[in-house]
Amino acid sequence: MKIQLEASPSKKLTFSYIVALSIMGILAILCFFIFHFSLSIKEYDSRFIRIAGQQGMLSQTLVKESLILQNIYNQPNYNTKLQSFENNFRELWRIHEGLIKGDEGLNLPGKKSKDVEKLLNAVESHFQKIRRACEDIISTYDYDIAERKIILDKKINVLLENEEYFQGIMNELLIQYELEAQVNQAILKKVVLVVFGANIIGIFIIGLFVFRPVVKNIAKIFEKINKEKEYLRNLNSELAEAQDEVLENSDELLELNMVLMSTKDKVESALKNEYALRQKTEAAHLKLEQVHTDLEYKNKQIEASINYAQRIQDSLLPRISELPKMLEDSFIFFRPKNVVSGDFYWYFQKDYRTIIAAIDCMGHGVPGAFMSLIGERLLYEAVYIKGLTKASEILNELDVMFKKIFKHDIDVNGDTLDVALCVIDNHPEKLKLFNAKPKVEYAGARNPLIFIQNEEINEIKGDRISIGSRNRKNEPNLFTNHEIELDDNTGYFYIYSDGFQDQFGGPGTVGKKFTKKRLKELFLSIHKLPFEEQKSMLNSELEQWMYEENPNQIQIDDILIIGFKIN
Repeated sequence: MKIQLEASPSKKLTFSYIVALSIMGILAILCFFIFHFSLSIKEYDSRFIRIAGQQGMLSQTLVKESLILQNIYNQPNYNTKLQSFENNFRELWRIHEGLIKGDEGLNLPGKKSKDVEKLLNAVESHFQKIRRACEDIISTYDYDIAERKIILDKKINVLLENEEYFQGIMNELLIQYELEAQVNQAILKKVVLVVFGANIIGIFIIGLFVFRPVVKNIAKIFEKINKEKEYLRNLNSELAEAQDEVLENSDELLELNMVLMSTKDKVESALKNEYALRQKTEAAHLKLEQVHTDLEYKNKQIEASINYAQRIQDSLLPRISELPKMLEDSFIFFRPKNVVSGDFYWYFQKDYRTIIAAIDCMGHGVPGAFMSLIGERLLYEAVYIKGLTKASEILNELDVMFKKIFKHDIDVNGDTLDVALCVIDNHPEKLKLFNAKPKVEYAGARNPLIFIQNEEINEIKGDRISIGSRNRKNEPNLFTNHEIELDDNTGYFYIYSDGFQDQFGGPGTVGKKFTKKRLKELFLSIHKLPFEEQKSMLNSELEQWMYEENPNQIQIDDILIIGFKIN
């Protein structure tokens, strides 16, 4: 049996050749399936197309539901339909953000082609107008029918104006997705065919120019070896007897040697693995230390910049601790979302009058803080330099100066301020001299005034315009002046931004907004407490609302509430 195998080495090599070709063929087929699988993965473009189409349907649904809301006069039915409208709006917003930035839940990657990016940038302005209009419609939850009709008429026109452009661009986006998907599939198919052909050609080249010559050469060598085997057999027969004796003695040594060799190999392999692992661990540790150092340095720089911005903001705003010198019974509850705030308080005394305001700038954090600095300086100029002490005149002048700074005479509505401003006229000597009664003037840009007398809570709503916003005639905004004259009754007054009432919390994992209604009830329940205790109660109520059910709840906006009492 042994002699026959040695006499036919070409058969062994031929068998090896066939096995090698088979393996290469299997690899080529496997390569084809890999590329085919990659091609199928690329079909995720269809998801983009479906979601972009869904975006168009949602925008149409919002327009239809807004028109239905316009004709609903029953409050429960209106609230139910408004909830559906809000849910569709949140879904539209989520999909829009997913198309632009990517969304794991929707399986949307953030990377897009330049053409798709261009179309998404084109639709952004229309979407923002639709978003602002939808948010204003959603805010009509507790408006009366007359106010609601005014808001709906105005915002539905905005939706109708922008929905057509929005639909057109989304249709272009769908077409662009389909074109890119077709191009990607065509390219991948060509690549698969090229790779497959290259594998087949490589197999034949190896067989023709590698295996065949090698088989011939090895066959010649084996022929020469067979001739020499005859000679070696004669020598082997002479050595066989001596070898048998040696083998008997060496079997035991050989077995021991094999054990030692095996042990040596295992020890060497273990040492090599340990060394390689140690090298990788040290390199990874050094890299992590460098990354940690860089992050720590950058974090300190950012914190230093934000803290410096906070010091600048604090230095320009009046001190909260100084307010009781002007208004003995008062408090300011100020809780920024970040270190610096887009909400800010302001107070000043001019001509025996105390002016106090709660201002909500567009945005929060550093951008909001920049807006607050501008708003503070404009208030200072209107009151201190120009000498205005009437509430509505202060807001009118603030609106004019704000538009000049931000050039709102040529731009669309963007950077605005929501303000609740009170002018308190209760100086004892002045009242005695003119035999007058204390009074409070109020003017508001969206933000209301809440005041309580005789256990009865009252609300004066601000005008439905913001400082810096444009009207259709592009004329200056004129704000309404309200006067509240106090007889023998004490008045408790509260002005605030929308951060507290819009904060999410309460029951459930997602939570819901605190709402203005609940905030007014809270004012009524605490208004007779000392004002420092009222401030503490507001903070405790907010903490309980945010964290009792969901410890991971975050503050979504800056929070500002100012309260004071006039006897």
